[in-house]
Amino acid sequence: MPAFAHDQNRPRHLASFGIRRPNPVSTHESHEVHPVLSKARPVGNQPVNRLRSGSDDFQAASEGPAPAHSGHSLGRITIHSSAPLNSQTANSTADRGKHKRVAGPQQAAPADVAARSVAAEAQEFRGESDEVASRLALASFDRKDEGKPQPPPKTKDDPPKTAAKPCLPTFKSLKVDITGSVGVREVNGRCELMLGAPGTANGATFTAKVDVPAGCTGTLQYVQLVDECRTLHLKSGKDIRRKTDGYWIDKQDPIDQQQVSSSGAVEFKSDDSPGQPVAGIADRVQAIDSFKTWLMWKPDQPADAGRVPLAMATWSWSGEAKAKGADQDDCDKGWAVTQQKTSGGTGTATKDSPAATKTVTPRDPPIEEGKKC
Repeated sequence: MPAFAHDQNRPRHLASFGIRRPNPVSTHESHEVHPVLSKARPVGNQPVNRLRSGSDDFQAASEGPAPAHSGHSLGRITIHSSAPLNSQTANSTADRGKHKRVAGPQQAAPADVAARSVAAEAQEFRGESDEVASRLALASFDRKDEGKPQPPPKTKDDPPKTAAKPCLPTFKSLKVDITGSVGVREVNGRCELMLGAPGTANGATFTAKVDVPAGCTGTLQYVQLVDECRTLHLKSGKDIRRKTDGYWIDKQDPIDQQQVSSSGAVEFKSDDSPGQPVAGIADRVQAIDSFKTWLMWKPDQPADAGRVPLAMATWSWSGEAKAKGADQDDCDKGWAVTQQKTSGGTGTATKDSPAATKTVTPRDPPIEEGKKC
C-alpha cells in the first residue's frame, strides 16, 4: 500500500498537499504554498496565486495579498531543510494521483518528512509545468498561420488539352491527260486559239483518287498556278505581249472542288481548256502556258484547319495560228494552226503548298508593246 494512503496519523500538512502550518515544535518558519495548489497553474513567468494557511485547509490566496516571494521559480524551490530525499518520498509522490487524501487532525510533523514532501511536490510540478509549456509551444506553432490568407490546396494539374488533329485521306493517284487538240474555235461569238473544243472535248482532264478513312469529311480541291506568255502580231506590224514572268494563280483559287462526306475510295475529276482570244486587228497569235496543278484537302474539323497539299502534277500546252484571209470571223476557215505542243503529267505526293502572290486577270499581267514571247 502506498505511503500515507490511509495513515490517520499522517501530518495534516502532508494530507493538504504541502500546506504547512506553524509548528510549535519546529523552529523553521512556514513555507509558501506550492504553486501546484493554485487555482491556475503558472505558465512561463506568469505570477503564481498561492494558498495560505488558515482555518480552511484549502483557503484561496485571493482572500489576501500573497506573501513576498523569493527563491522560487519554475525550476527551483527553496526548501529550509537540509534533510535528503529518499525513495519512500518518491513513491509517495508517484502514488499521489491514485488515491484520495484524508486530512486528519492537525499535528506537527518532523521537519525532514515535510521537506521531502515539498521537494517531491516541486519535482512533479516542474515536470508538469514543462509538459504544459511544451504543449502550449506546440499549439502556438500549429496556429502560427491562423488568420493569415492561405493559398488554395494544390491540385493535380490537368493535362494540357491538345487540339483535334485533322484527318487526311490517303493519296492514290493524280493524272493530267491531254484530251483535246489545239485549234481556233468560236467561244462566246469570237475566235480563240485554245486547247480543246467547247462542248466536244476538254483540253486537259484531271483525275485524282484518294482513300478516305471512316469518320473523315472535308473537301478536295484543285489549285493551279500558271506561267504564261501571249503575243499578238498586229496588222500594223507591231507586236504586243502579256507575260507573267513566273507562276501566278490561274484566274481563281481553287479552280474546282468536291465535297467528301463518306469514307472509302473517292475519285475527283475536273478539266481545263486554256486559250487566247484573237482580235480583229491581229493576223498572228501565239500562246505558251506551263501549269502546276495541286490536289488539296480541306478537312471539316477542326473548323480552323488549313488546307493540306496531297499531290502536284505539271502539264503544258503551246500553239500558234495565222490568219488565212480577210474573213477572220470564220474561226475554222479564217485561221490556220501553224504550231502546237502539249504535255500531260502524272502527279506525285507532296507536302509543299502552292505559293503565289499574284493572280491572272483580264488586265494582269499588263500589255507590253514591242515584245514577243
